[in-house]
Amino acid sequence: MEGPNSNFVELKWDEISDSLADLVSAGGAVKIWAKGEVPDLCTVTNSHSEDTDQQLRLKNSHISEEWLEKDFYIQFDLQSVEYFSKGKVVEILEDNEFWFEMNPHVFRVEKRENPRVQTYPNFQVYAYFKVSQDSAGDNLVFINKHIEENHKIFKKFKKLTEKEILEVQDSTDVDKSNNEILGFRVLDLSANGISFLTNKKESEYFVDNQSYEITLSFEGDVYHLSNAKLVYNVDYVNPRAGNVAMYKIGLSFDRDKNFAKRVDELEARQNDGGQVLKDFENFAE
Repeated sequence: MEGPNSNFVELKWDEISDSLADLVSAGGAVKIWAKGEVPDLCTVTNSHSEDTDQQLRLKNSHISEEWLEKDFYIQFDLQSVEYFSKGKVVEILEDNEFWFEMNPHVFRVEKRENPRVQTYPNFQVYAYFKVSQDSAGDNLVFINKHIEENHKIFKKFKKLTEKEILEVQDSTDVDKSNNEILGFRVLDLSANGISFLTNKKESEYFVDNQSYEITLSFEGDVYHLSNAKLVYNVDYVNPRAGNVAMYKIGLSFDRDKNFAKRVDELEARQNDGGQVLKDFENFAE
């Protein structure tokens, strides 16, 4: 079953037993929750395994007799893998500890590669392209279109400082003074792609079989993204824009380790595990 960013894969008991032993030895934690409720974080203190009877000894200060009457979902992480199951509280012990019996159906979740993260309107993320004025007229040409002929300009672009980027961060138009910087507010992104809106004239700069260099400002941090290619250039209907023609541009680019790490952190912060927990509730019904 797939959720927005996940796919649940069922495991055999012998595939999970070692993981549970590691969870105990590490003094790890699990989340348990009833459908529609906020998860409780429990400390793992022990485990018991016999055939299909798999129990975890957990500790949580909120434990009460009411927990004996509920069906629970359970989730825990080990070595960057998320595990899910269902179960029941079968015995309450002293010192806020209790035995939790897991359902024999245990799943691991596979997150989709490069999940997309919404950046607008909560984050200030801008994609900048360095441009120069074509000698034949007012048309703007991306300098990497003729990288050999514009080698000096290209080198200047690569040395664009963070201060220079931040000075134009609030602008989404061409710098009228020298026609050097074209910037767009980023709508969403992944570790190797972004999308943004343009007007009709700006959309004509983005074509197939072209390579672009992007300087991306992400909440004040600057990343240089290489070898960007057009994925799509499509009409975009924005009711707030009236009859103004808008276009949505999607670009992919070579993976940058630091940028990918930043995207992963943002994706984890936005989801905070909440979406995949809801996905499992629906999946396990």
